[in-house]
Amino acid sequence: MSRKGLNPFHGRLILLLAGAGLALSVLTMRLATLSLARGGELRAKAEANLLRERWVPAARGRILDRQGRVLAHDRPAYSVMARYDVIESVEAVPGKPERGMTSRWARAQAQRWARRLSGHRWLDLTKDEQAERRAAILPVFEAHLDKAWADLAGVSGVPRVQLDSTVREIREKVEWKFGMFVDWRLARAVEDLQKSGETLTPAQEEVIRKVKADEPLTTAELRLIGARNAERPIAEQQAEHVVLPRVTDEVGFACLLMQQEEVELLLPAFEAGTSDAQFSTITVDRFPGLLVEDAGVREYPMETLTVEVDTSTFPGPLSASGTRVVRVEGVACHILGRMRNMVYETDVKAREKFLEANPAYATRAYLNPDVGENDRGSYRNRDRVGMDGIEYTQEQWLRPLRGVQTRRIDTGDEADVAPEAGKDLHLTLDIALQAKIQAIMDPNLGLAKVQNWQGKHSETQHDGDPLYGAVVVIDIDTGEILAMVSTPTYTREQIAKDPKSIYGDDPDTIVAMPGVNKAIAKAYVPGSIVKAMMLAEAQTRGLIPPGHAIDCTGHLFPDKLNAYRCWIYKQTQETTKTTHNDQFGHAPNGPESLMVSCNIYFYTLGRMLGPEGIAKAYQDFGVGTRYNLGIGYEHAGQTGRKAPAGSKGPSTLLNTFDAIQMGIGQGPVTWTPVHAADAYATLARGGVRLPPKLIRNGPRGGDPVELGLKSEAINEAIEGLRLSVNDKRGTGNHVNFDTGPEQTFNVPGIKIWGKTGTATASPIKYDPDGAGPMAPETLEEGDHSWFVVLAGKNKPQYAVAVVIDFGGSGGKVSGPIVNQVLHALRAEGYFEGKK
Repeated sequence: MSRKGLNPFHGRLILLLAGAGLALSVLTMRLATLSLARGGELRAKAEANLLRERWVPAARGRILDRQGRVLAHDRPAYSVMARYDVIESVEAVPGKPERGMTSRWARAQAQRWARRLSGHRWLDLTKDEQAERRAAILPVFEAHLDKAWADLAGVSGVPRVQLDSTVREIREKVEWKFGMFVDWRLARAVEDLQKSGETLTPAQEEVIRKVKADEPLTTAELRLIGARNAERPIAEQQAEHVVLPRVTDEVGFACLLMQQEEVELLLPAFEAGTSDAQFSTITVDRFPGLLVEDAGVREYPMETLTVEVDTSTFPGPLSASGTRVVRVEGVACHILGRMRNMVYETDVKAREKFLEANPAYATRAYLNPDVGENDRGSYRNRDRVGMDGIEYTQEQWLRPLRGVQTRRIDTGDEADVAPEAGKDLHLTLDIALQAKIQAIMDPNLGLAKVQNWQGKHSETQHDGDPLYGAVVVIDIDTGEILAMVSTPTYTREQIAKDPKSIYGDDPDTIVAMPGVNKAIAKAYVPGSIVKAMMLAEAQTRGLIPPGHAIDCTGHLFPDKLNAYRCWIYKQTQETTKTTHNDQFGHAPNGPESLMVSCNIYFYTLGRMLGPEGIAKAYQDFGVGTRYNLGIGYEHAGQTGRKAPAGSKGPSTLLNTFDAIQMGIGQGPVTWTPVHAADAYATLARGGVRLPPKLIRNGPRGGDPVELGLKSEAINEAIEGLRLSVNDKRGTGNHVNFDTGPEQTFNVPGIKIWGKTGTATASPIKYDPDGAGPMAPETLEEGDHSWFVVLAGKNKPQYAVAVVIDFGGSGGKVSGPIVNQVLHALRAEGYFEGKK
């Protein structure tokens, strides 16, 4: 080589080698990147392509009552679905309608296998030669698909003509919807083009004319007006569609088997020398795109029951020998809830949060728990989702985990993950007792109806009008809720077909409130039923000693004869001005005042406790607490009035006059029937609060709390409750009829402690013209009727709380209902130790 310079040929050679080396180094670096940085990802994708997964449905968990009776369960059923590319018809040869129609799936398979069997020579073939090979293979897949539909008709027992009709309806519906979307997309593209401010070309104007004339457009024309994606597929063209809805178990399992089966197809071999085809026999699904999904029906076998009620134990005017048969509907519907067949984004997010909060469950749910992938309980379109009640709050526990069948295509190895049914939930509820109490609350029996012997209710009520309310029964030893009835209730069919009758704004629905579980979701002023708790609290805090007597002068303040009066003084103020001092011949003590419900005694205790003390007393007995029973919204109850927005200081306001009113259960205080039953159960336990429970194998709303009440204080409160229903002077002892007084309670062999309550209620107003010139109409007004008791054979075993909306007198209205609830408990064997 000359020192004076490189030979030009050698120079070019060096440059070529350098370029090749650079290119090789780039390829090497790229290979290294793929092998090292993305090797795992690519291997995973390759492995995934070798796996075939089939999902197997599982049943949602059951809901059972305390006796093991099934309240909600899945009735197995399956829907058989087919992918739309198997349903859809397209031209066998694009642009040549004379060649007839075929399925998109068959055409795609013909294209795939013609190319695959031709190997590397495919690109050497002309378009006509490629089309001929596709055409040679297409009949094989068309025949296979036709046989698949015939097999499905045979397995299901559905005539082929009927199956074809269903497929045709699906196709027409999807094509119509697709056409609507195409038209909308084209219209938007034309509108955007015209609004662009640009000068349109003659070609664009011509395309716009064709769009408005509804003429077909070519791909180039679509692109010309910016609508090249106008004919992109819609969701329905990429999804499965139900071709056999809700088939039997036998058909479902047969179709599941068909879904898993494969068959061999013999494809035509091309002439030697023109193809590098390596095989002509292939394996395909017996029915391509077949999917069998769980379409089970959620059934509530105890929703409608027939109940016998012994009317011989009813109060005099309603008493009759023998029994009445009552058909009750919507039993426990407020508690159990219902289902919907639609998945919302909130459901998906709730599932994610649940899995994060329950790692042990998540390990079972995920197919790949180490990386948190493939949740077997994930939501899919058309899944059933719980809404309302236990079905909603316990959705994730009730939700099943699908099974998965996995097969490796290369080795044929199979691995199965068995489906797992959702968790069964066992309630503390006794559905038979629930149904009996609902029957007792049926206005047709007369107890929950305005009667002339009940006294005047209000100007808005008339004899025979129905009365609605709630009943709660709690087992004192365990805190378990045996019954929780709210009337009126509703059926799932009613809420599906006529939701306005449940949640509408017509006057009757506004008054009845059938969609509200009054036992836990509606706030009530408690009235005199709280006096037992106030007595125990005041004595425990040393404000009064045991046996302390307070003069009943008829009015709390000497100079205010018409304010803060005792109920007995108020009733006789125009005549004898009677007081409880007059009735007893001395100032009544605590148990006596509780027996006759002396307002002056408990006004005085409220004043002694003061705003802070009275609020704490109510809070001790659960006011302000939500029990987390698992049935949806719960009203916590409240003490005090809410402070104005933006004000500084406490969020609720109380003053001394509020405390005085709250001493008799009036003023700014609310709670629910569950709170009432819980409070009385707490007294019966000697001052131990055991939060009520509704789901036996679910979490309790809190731990037991010892209130620290003095035993002598509790004893006085219990004694007052005993006198209230057992002494003839007690407000809960009897009901007066035209024929004379009659004992409220007539359950043989049972001891009862209890208290009546008549609580001021805000009137229900109705403004049909929406703040127009007309004054709102008063739909309902008056007082709520309360009665709460403890009952047992030798000691308190059960707490029963009854409230009747605008029922007026607790003793006359709620008392007879409580009596029948105790009869129902006895009939179900609870006083004999049944659990």
